[in-house]
Amino acid sequence: MSERLSGDKITTGRESSEKPAVSKNPGFLAGITYTAIALSVAGLFLAVTLLGSYTWVARVGGAAWVFVLAMVILMPPVISYYKRKRA
Repeated sequence: MSERLSGDKITTGRESSEKPAVSKNPGFLAGITYTAIALSVAGLFLAVTLLGSYTWVARVGGAAWVFVLAMVILMPPVISYYKRKRA
């Protein structure tokens, strides 16, 4: 970073009122959010199937299917939530 001399203070060009770069990108935050929720739902599905007498192929395949469906369902509302929140 370049430094500037402002009166008696040396500044680095980044003001304290600026928000971090992550908050300027609602898509990044939305991606983290809906991925975490989808992984949680898939993990819950996997945990529930441990109670039954299912094969591991059925458990893992079902968990993968639940993860994909949760991602598809959660993407639009979570992205729009973060976009509205930013505005």
